[in-house]
Parts: sequence; C-alpha cells; structure tokens
Amino acid sequence: MSNETWWGRTSLRIRTAQLWQIGSLDLLIERTSSEFSVSWRHAARTMSAVTNAAITGPTVSKRILSHPSDAAAVRSAPNPTSPLSPFITAPFQTQAFAMHSSPSDDLTFTPVLPQAPLAVYLARPLILEPNEKLTLGVCLPLEIKIESGGARVICAVPLEPFSKTWFGPNALQGELAISLNRTTVYSSLEETQPRPDHTRAALTVRNGNGSPITIDRLLIPCSRLSLFHSPQTGFWTDSITVDVKGEDNNGFQFDRNLPREAGPSQFIQLVANPRAQERASINELALKNFKNLFKERG
Repeated sequence: MSNETWWGRTSLRIRTAQLWQIGSLDLLIERTSSEFSVSWRHAARTMSAVTNAAITGPTVSKRILSHPSDAAAVRSAPNPTSPLSPFITAPFQTQAFAMHSSPSDDLTFTPVLPQAPLAVYLARPLILEPNEKLTLGVCLPLEIKIESGGARVICAVPLEPFSKTWFGPNALQGELAISLNRTTVYSSLEETQPRPDHTRAALTVRNGNGSPITIDRLLIPCSRLSLFHSPQTGFWTDSITVDVKGEDNNGFQFDRNLPREAGPSQFIQLVANPRAQERASINELALKNFKNLFKERG
C-alpha cells in the first residue's frame, strides 16, 4: 500500500489542470493566472470495485491536462456508474478561488480529519456495567486539505461521501454531525484494515455511571484529533477514551500514545495537528447560527 501517492507537494502551472482519482473521488484542479478552480465528485463504483477497495484500499491515479478544453471535457463526462443505476451520473461540485497576481506553482495536499464531528453507530447495542470499560476499533474519514505555495488554505475535500445528521436526544438538543454509509466501529482494532482514505483509532468507552448503560452510538469530535502516518500500517489518530456519564455529559480524553497495532514509533510521523483552532467556514457558521435560532424559537 502506498498512501504517499496522493498526498504531498505537486506543481500546477498557469493554464493547466490536474485530475486526481483517489478511490471514489474525482478531484480536478485548474489554474489561471489569478484563480484556482477546484471541482470534485464521488463516483459510483461497481460491486467488484467496492469489494476490492474494502480489502486493498482505493486506487490512485493522476492525469495532467495541458489544455483547458480537456478539463471541460472531464467535467462534462459521466462518472463510472453502478450496475444498479446505469443512467445516473454524479455532477461535479466546483469552487473557484481568487489568488494574488503571481501565485506559486506549488500546491500541497495534506490529509486531515474533518472539522465536523462524526456520528458512529455500533452494529448492536452494548451494555456496560458500572466501572467497566470496552476498547473498540474505529475508522474515521479523511479529507484532502489543499494549500497554495504560500501556505494559504484553498479548501478541504472529503475523500468519500458523507451525509449530514442531527445527533442529540431530540430536535432541540444536540448538534449537526456527519455520518458514513459504511461500518465505522469494530469489536477490535484487529478487524480494521489500513486504507488511504481513512484513519484508525483505539476507542475506549468507560461507564462513569453508578448503573449499567447501553451504548449504541457515539459522537467523535474529529477536529480535536491529530493525524499520524506509518509507511507500514497507514494512518492513525489519537487513542480516544470516552467517559459516558449521560446523553449530553460525556467526557473525552485523547492520548498520542498510539496502540501497538500502529507499529514501531520511530517510523510514525505527525501529519496534521488538530483542526479545532482553524477558522470555521462560512457554511459552518451559518449552520451554527441556524441551530441557535432554532433553539431560541423552541
């Protein structure tokens, strides 16, 4: 497995474009003298491709497009389709970013965890007796943070599609989160597999109540986690401990002492620090304002 094939530094000259295909993600970046245009979509895959990706991880390829018409042709072409939906195509989402008059040719791709929290669901509810704890394996999605040569963040694109969900006991209490349409929690780390589009972590749940509790879902604060990489075992994030004390009163602890499954520490490098300090995007601020308004009206 070669995770480095999609992240690191690349060069993009004026009036050229590059197309990256990382698993289900088609990522197209075009450049003019004063603008970067980032387009992406998540292509539907055949059942055989899905099975193969679950075992070996997503395939990675790169194309350099030397003429603007080539990029336009890529955006207008249908994506690979599923046998179950042969006539449905996924359109590209596009964002254009104005740059200063002489931007650098360099672009940097950095794998990061999402800003939004991730809602994870257990395959079946588990009962924890008082003062008992349970350690699970959890897989968290990754995004590509794209920066210009001047270390200016252009945008972050998810490596796999996710949906937005409301996580809380009711419509008035909780917060907006993301969720994935695949298994994210396993009974042990040994059951997880290294893949270039996600990171793994040891998730320990402790019962801080005086009575048994039933656990069927948890909210992982992704923006507070660091990201590490091992050439042998792939991406890892901080070990997570959750002290369950109630629906809205859970305590989180993060430990950079990665599990033994991550491999020898001398081969592990820090890739990205927590994103909690990064400025929220306009969309995130709008969602928070909407949520606060909803609470006030309720």
